[in-house]
Amino acid sequence: MSLVGVVAAGTAYVYLPEPVEAPAETDGTSPEHSSENTSGSNAHAEQDTQTEHGTESPEGAAHEAEAGTQTEPEHAPESLSAEGEVVRSTEPGVSHESEASHAPTSAEDGGAPPQDNHAAESAHEAAGEEPHGSANAPALGDATSDHGQATQQIALPTVAAPDHDSLPLWQRNRQVVDTRWLKDSEGKPKPRIAFILSELGHARTAAEEIIKKLPPAITLSFSPYANPRSLEYLIALARSNGHEVMLDLPLEPSDFPQRDPGPKALLAALEPRENMERLDWSLDRATGYVGVAVWMGSRFVSSPRQMRPLMETLKERGLIYLDNAEQEQSLGLALADELHLPAVSSHRYVDVPLASRDAIDARLAQIERIALQFGSAVAMGRPFPVTVERLAAWSVEVEKRGIVLVPISVLAEETSKQRIQAHQMALEHAARTQPKAKAAAGPKAAPTH
Repeated sequence: MSLVGVVAAGTAYVYLPEPVEAPAETDGTSPEHSSENTSGSNAHAEQDTQTEHGTESPEGAAHEAEAGTQTEPEHAPESLSAEGEVVRSTEPGVSHESEASHAPTSAEDGGAPPQDNHAAESAHEAAGEEPHGSANAPALGDATSDHGQATQQIALPTVAAPDHDSLPLWQRNRQVVDTRWLKDSEGKPKPRIAFILSELGHARTAAEEIIKKLPPAITLSFSPYANPRSLEYLIALARSNGHEVMLDLPLEPSDFPQRDPGPKALLAALEPRENMERLDWSLDRATGYVGVAVWMGSRFVSSPRQMRPLMETLKERGLIYLDNAEQEQSLGLALADELHLPAVSSHRYVDVPLASRDAIDARLAQIERIALQFGSAVAMGRPFPVTVERLAAWSVEVEKRGIVLVPISVLAEETSKQRIQAHQMALEHAARTQPKAKAAAGPKAAPTH
């Protein structure tokens, strides 16, 4: 016999039988011998159960007398556990953890075989309880008291998992950013800068060094003309190092063919259907990216006939559009706002037209001033060694000045919402002022003949 525990509410002692070890299996053991052992275990369990209900063991009586407590009343409420064991409570409405969950449940484990599940469920129904394992029963969690004993069961809420496939592609491939990191100690938004280094992937070793050298907040954009196997590898490496990834989108520049965007570039003179085939070729070269970064494209982005199908395709694919601002008359942002496509425009390249140490530092300082004045800024660069070296040093110092570097998805989402809200407010203002303007003008004069 073993002392299971002390019930805090009534200070009663419950004695349960020691688990009976299963006999060691030997060759030639007959089924009749196994059945006899099982019957003996059942008889031993029944004898100890009778001891619980009426006859107390001498050791239990002596212990209770020494503690100065009363024995458990015979009319204490009983219930059956899912395994069919008797569970006794010393106070109505308070359930106590039974050793039934720890006792053997089969003859092989050294205990009595489990009772019929139908009988156990009937006992629960008679007691007005929901049977364990019921399809209608809520998920339960045990609440423990100060003594470490289970006191009651609490229904835990069921939380539905988000439908990952229903999200746009840019949200599925973005890097997670702690929004608390984007605010100062007073809870105000910090000035933000998104920096995109483009034209990566042609030199695999150099790209590997750039991925590991630059901080994760720098977004990396890869050329679709890179070797496909190297492209997939480099994108996976960049994402594993915390970088968000984009894909360069070659578009026709205004000085084409002096500057050639490559054999798969989208050209203003081509039919939109052929351009969309070239777009699909570029977008299918890799996976894991959040959007496209315009490469060249100053002529193409000013063509309404060509830009609308391009932006509609990006919307269908769930991608971010990044304009490089080579052409001030670009239609990209206006169409993106109309389609509710996240889009942002770069303020400038830091290494164009001159890629020198002093020129890059001066342009990075200009980007900081834009971020401080307007709250955010976007800059781009190319993978020149001097650009990477100055960018790595600047990224450490800029955060000391209260400016935070963010992935491209953060600014694309924020600035798109701001532009759409401003556009809606302008439309509402025009709707309110138009009737007033008509009323002030008065009725039109009748035409004279």
